Amino acid sequence: MTQIQEMAAKIRHAYDQFPKGDVETFARLFGDSAVMIEADSLPYGGSHKGYEGVKAALIDIVTKWFSEISFDIRDFLIGENHVAAYGRLTAVSKTSGEKINFPLAEVWHIENGKVLSMTPIYFDTSATAYILR
Repeated sequence: MTQIQEMAAKIRHAYDQFPKGDVETFARLFGDSAVMIEADSLPYGGSHKGYEGVKAALIDIVTKWFSEISFDIRDFLIGENHVAAYGRLTAVSKTSGEKINFPLAEVWHIENGKVLSMTPIYFDTSATAYILR
């Protein structure tokens, strides 16, 4: 198994654990210089750096903004330096009680077996921001 395939397996495992409330497994994928880049239009948007920054952002997302978060990852696309997870995101807004359910892709940049960045590509950031009002 190549380094990128090993990382893809770890990423898949993190997606499986996240809906169970395990943000730790997801955050542990990020080293000190890695970043998770969320859309600036969202209340939790911006660049979250390193394990501590990513963990804090994830805790904020699950304690303040969403409940019942689940990922239905349908495809993992593996390239030389990237893993793209594609599927559906379902969650309930803690502020409005409204539910989202839409396609989501998350692109992971990997080099030398380490995550450099992860960028979610939302189907509709304005709808997400609207239910979080």
